[in-house]
Parts: sequence; structure tokens; C-alpha cells
Amino acid sequence: MSTLGEPIKRTIIWHLNNYGIFIDSNRLDIQYFYSSLKDLLGPGADSIMEYVYDRLRKEVGTDIKLDSATPIVDKINKILEAGAVG
Repeated sequence: MSTLGEPIKRTIIWHLNNYGIFIDSNRLDIQYFYSSLKDLLGPGADSIMEYVYDRLRKEVGTDIKLDSATPIVDKINKILEAGAVG
């Protein structure tokens, strides 16, 4: 979430915390985070996740090839599973 900028990150975390959703960045479940974000923001969650994915790809310079139809959560998980971020 840091890729979104500190003020946006803090705002999202604050809102999720108010919903009883606490995020441990060392054990972040992307699917759970996405689901919670979607409950909070509706369709806007997809835009945030796409932005995060694009930033992660650029930041780590990954060469992971994924079909455009691959769900965004799966795309992010592939980068994380590859150990490209940590």
C-alpha cells in the first residue's frame, strides 16, 4: 500500500481498522485485503489494486508474464510468491 502514498495508505488503514480489519504487513493476505477494500470502496478497490500491481511490477522489475484476464489478486500474489517483494 505504500505505493499509494503515505496519506492514502493511512486513510485506507484507518477505515479498515474501523471495520475491524487489522493489517499486519508481515503476513498480509492479499485476497482478504482486496475483499475488505472492496467492501469499503466498492468498484474503486479494483483501481487501487491495479495501481498497486503496476507499481510493484515497476519497482521490482519483474518479468512475470500474466494474461490480462488474470484476476488482479492473482497477479499480485504471483509477484509476492516469486519473492520479488519483501
